[in-house]
Amino acid sequence: MTKTALNMALWCAGGPGDAPHPSPAGARRGVDALGSGEALDAGGDGHADPHGASPWSVAEAEHHALLHRLAVAARSGDIPARDELLERLGPLAQGNAYRAALYGRRLGLTPPPRVEDLRQEAYTILLALIDRFDPEKGAPLPFFTLRLRARLRRLVQGQARRRPRGRRLAWESRAAQELAESLEARLYNEAVGWMASGVAGALHAAIAQLSVRQKRLLYLSYWRQLTDEEIGATLHVSTTAVYQMRYRALERLRAHLTAAGFGPPSKPPRDRR
Repeated sequence: MTKTALNMALWCAGGPGDAPHPSPAGARRGVDALGSGEALDAGGDGHADPHGASPWSVAEAEHHALLHRLAVAARSGDIPARDELLERLGPLAQGNAYRAALYGRRLGLTPPPRVEDLRQEAYTILLALIDRFDPEKGAPLPFFTLRLRARLRRLVQGQARRRPRGRRLAWESRAAQELAESLEARLYNEAVGWMASGVAGALHAAIAQLSVRQKRLLYLSYWRQLTDEEIGATLHVSTTAVYQMRYRALERLRAHLTAAGFGPPSKPPRDRR
């Protein structure tokens, strides 16, 4: 096989540190060459071997054929084949997990993602990819390599977007204990004021006026915190219907609470002069 194809495969799998770092297009060409077997009839220096295929090329061809058979069998539900395929793809999962962890550090994630956690995520992704593998659309190595790397990268990017802003405090520190005590006192005072004001009783009475469908929608939206798409799938309605039902339910609650004296303060009339 050519050196270029081998280096591309090592680069995609998180191989040795001295492997070159080509462009994504070059990496895709290298992996495709290795995965499709186009480079298997060449020697290590990139020229055809006049005496036939080298032992390295034969071994790579046999390994690739084995991966293909295992992927096809695993896709059809063969559990032993799936386990063996995951074992043989272990270096691929480990290398991509290491690269994803480095990417997380570059994004400034604190604490940085652990390689072991990402490796477990990589195996989960590979299990899902096995069911999607189509032998008629290409070889298994480039299929698993490119998609695994892309999904791990998106996973790390999602963690970076969800990270909370502000200063982090060690749980054992005095500052963290003082913050927890102040929050506890604040929540207690709010609960006592809420019960003493009569708002709780008015709210319960307002909710009792809603239909069963409206109550269930508010429960899914504000207690379960589902998205409109998930609520629509649960209630068997469209996303637009979910928005309209929630709007009408909140309007009924607002009207009932206003009639009970707990509505928003009225705005003073504007001077039109």
